[in-house]
Amino acid sequence: MREFIRSDLACEREGGKGRREYELAGCRVLEVEELRNGERIRYASVHVAPFAGMSDKERAHAVSAVSVLLGQVAARLAPDPSCVLIACLGNPRITPDSLGPCTARSLEVTRHVQLMDRAAFSRFGKGSLCAVTPGVLGDTGVESAELVRGVVREIGARLVVAVDALAASSLSHLGAMVQICDHGMRPGSGLGNRRMALDRESLGCPVISLGVPTVTDSAGMICEALRLAGICGIGQELSGHLARARRYLVAPSDIDELVAVGGEVLARAIGECFGVGSFNSLS
Repeated sequence: MREFIRSDLACEREGGKGRREYELAGCRVLEVEELRNGERIRYASVHVAPFAGMSDKERAHAVSAVSVLLGQVAARLAPDPSCVLIACLGNPRITPDSLGPCTARSLEVTRHVQLMDRAAFSRFGKGSLCAVTPGVLGDTGVESAELVRGVVREIGARLVVAVDALAASSLSHLGAMVQICDHGMRPGSGLGNRRMALDRESLGCPVISLGVPTVTDSAGMICEALRLAGICGIGQELSGHLARARRYLVAPSDIDELVAVGGEVLARAIGECFGVGSFNSLS
């Protein structure tokens, strides 16, 4: 049944090494390492209360856990970055794909204040944070990675955090976890799309990816239902039907709230990580 499952989540893939599970700020965290083309890639999955219907206390826990883990990855990749660019990916007109634009709307950007009054800016203890929403290829005719690369070169960003919606195979993960990866991302990869990657090679600086699963695949839903029913394999007839049938992306009925709250939580976590504290070095 694995051939019918599409997912961006490392915690849903078989294999991997160094799997470690622990609790942080009231959230369960699973860390996984994968080897890809000779490179070690680290993922952290922060399992949170469902964003839709999340209480203020649960939001605070999610923000704290994501902020701490994001800071740990940033400290390893780019200690004290002078400028951090948040690349908010996705299509604002399609709700399940609008996590990036929703995050941008809640984000407190500060680079423009630094440019206007560096002395006053430094007294606030803020980090230099800016954001870009590159849209989608169908609207712009330009790959998101190409647009982000142009901004990185123009402003001299030392670190990019790419925010995007993800695909999951398990319904329990939709809107209930945040994945952090230290190796960037390839937008749409979980859905079979081949978009240009946002990573150190393409952008010229370290890239951290940050995402929330918002959709699942219809065939994957069927396979999960069979697995939960104790059926570990499927016959040739059902397998052939799934292979031939048109496949759909499915989002939860509360997707509007899921994306809105998810974007707010990610924006607050980014702000706590890079706005003040150990990542506020200015050069």
